[in-house]
Amino acid sequence: MLANTKILIRPSIELMGRFRYRQKMAALGFFLLIPLAVFLLLLVSRINYRLTLERSKGDGLVYVSHLLKLLQDVQQHRGLSAAYLSGGKGFKRLLYEKEQAVQQDIKELDAVDKLYGKKFGSSAGWRQIKQKWQNLLSSGHAVSGLTGLQGGNVYKNGASASIEAHTDMINDILSLISNVTGSSGLVLGVRRDSFYLVDAVSDKLPLAFENAGRIRALGLNILITGATGKRQRSEAAVFSSLVRLSLNRVQEDLRRAIDANPRIGPDLEPFTAGLASTADEFDVISQELSGGRVSVAASQFYSAMTNTINSGYLLASQVMMVLDKMAARSQIRLAAERDVLVIAALMSFLFIFYMYLGTSISILDSLNALVAASRRMALGDLDAKVPVSTRDEMALVAASFNDMAGNLKEQTENLRAKTDQLQESNLELDRFASIASHDLQEPLIALASNLKLLERRMRDADQDAKALLEDSLSVAGRMQNLVRNLLQYSRAGSRAGDKAASFEKIESMAALRSALVSLSALVEESGALVTYGELPAVPADPVQLSQLFQNLISNAIKFRGQAPPEVYISAEKSGVEWVFSVKDNGKGIAPEHTGRIFEMFFRAPGGGQVRGSGIGLATCKKIVERHGGRIWVESVPGEGSVIRFTIPEIILKTNP
Repeated sequence: MLANTKILIRPSIELMGRFRYRQKMAALGFFLLIPLAVFLLLLVSRINYRLTLERSKGDGLVYVSHLLKLLQDVQQHRGLSAAYLSGGKGFKRLLYEKEQAVQQDIKELDAVDKLYGKKFGSSAGWRQIKQKWQNLLSSGHAVSGLTGLQGGNVYKNGASASIEAHTDMINDILSLISNVTGSSGLVLGVRRDSFYLVDAVSDKLPLAFENAGRIRALGLNILITGATGKRQRSEAAVFSSLVRLSLNRVQEDLRRAIDANPRIGPDLEPFTAGLASTADEFDVISQELSGGRVSVAASQFYSAMTNTINSGYLLASQVMMVLDKMAARSQIRLAAERDVLVIAALMSFLFIFYMYLGTSISILDSLNALVAASRRMALGDLDAKVPVSTRDEMALVAASFNDMAGNLKEQTENLRAKTDQLQESNLELDRFASIASHDLQEPLIALASNLKLLERRMRDADQDAKALLEDSLSVAGRMQNLVRNLLQYSRAGSRAGDKAASFEKIESMAALRSALVSLSALVEESGALVTYGELPAVPADPVQLSQLFQNLISNAIKFRGQAPPEVYISAEKSGVEWVFSVKDNGKGIAPEHTGRIFEMFFRAPGGGQVRGSGIGLATCKKIVERHGGRIWVESVPGEGSVIRFTIPEIILKTNP
């Protein structure tokens, strides 16, 4: 499971492996904090958007409340105009006063539209409403010297034309109320209570007021003119049904709003209770109008109807106050949420940064202590310890290092004692091998000399005696060669008995040429072609490097194939070491023997008449290892071999 996980996250492992711990933690913090910061930014933006929407709702309520006041006054002006034009001269003063009230409403709405008209896109609609009001006033000459009360075409054409002109203006006001409600976001949001309240105050209540105002204007016309024809009665019945329908819907909206938010019940229930009686009053009045049985005076009818309609406007005003309170509470709540969120985010970021610094310093202190102890140990101080000051994984690392240091010190002391013993033993073995090889050579030389003298004196001997003598000479020669090779092998670990040799950089080309001089007779006799590329300067023992080349080239020539031997020596850089190659076109080496040819006394089968001592390649290995390198062979039987060895580029200090 762990292996599969490592395979999946290998790119991450390789990436993080390139960074230091402080950079790793900074990267992790970056990738953790950026999404968190983006999320918090989006959340704060969302809260700010909702806060802006609630403020826009508050501005929309201000605009709609002024429009409702204008709607109320224009509707009353329509009723008074109908009464006055129908012959009710007693309504003249009231008509003038209402005209002034409308003018004041327009003045206030001008200021409101200046603030919010561009925001809600309501300025064009508002200018159209003002223009219709001006057209309504400037349609004829003044009446009875009352400034502002005129009676041109609208008045000249009677109450019906006046009602139609007022109604057209009122429809624009209703349309503007709907537009402002939508533009300000009053109908947006997920709160059911506010949705039902806005629906009631911006749509259903104004529609009910308008239909009630039509009944008021129609009733005044009937009472003053005495006209109770079929058309008037039908209009009264239709408007009454529309008022009843609208008020029923308003009651339903208010009930749903109170069910969704019982806290607004105390503010609305007194008005919702009166709404039912208002609907009943409209029913009674409408039935009287449709039956032509109204017996009250026109002024009393106007007052009763106006009071009834005003009670509805009072409900609308109360609903607007409730909506304003709800918007204000939402603004306070959203602002508090935003502030808490920002403070929590800042505290979280500060805490994360604080913990980042603590973790970073803790890890770096532990690592620095580990590095310092490692450096002391590298300089030979085996008493170096890492102080354990944490309880995390770094404490385990420190404890493991301290255990390792203790074990290493103990093992080092044991190894030093054994090394001293081994060095002494090696010195004795070197001395023994040197003395033995030297002493063995003397009797062998004497034996070979005697055999040669005996050969000269036995020129007339029979063939069997001569063959026996030649075999004895051959054996003596091989024995001399074997002893000489053993002496070379014993000295390969330390040059000529030098107890502390230091390698200096030498030209390997010079060592190769020295080897070729020693091999000149063999090269000439075998007809071998020895070539080489450019060779570098390396830190080495010049005598041993020359001996190494001599052994490898001699080996390549001796174990040749049918074709004349060809040997090529080259070198190339690989990291911090040089790789030398000695390539030949000889018989090659079977794969099962490539790993053993550097063993002492190993001789690969199939060598034919050529019999080596089995010491030359072992000596090469010992020389290469003394120089801190490696040696190996690559071969294909029948196609030749390549023996490669390495020498580090740095200057080595060695001991025997």
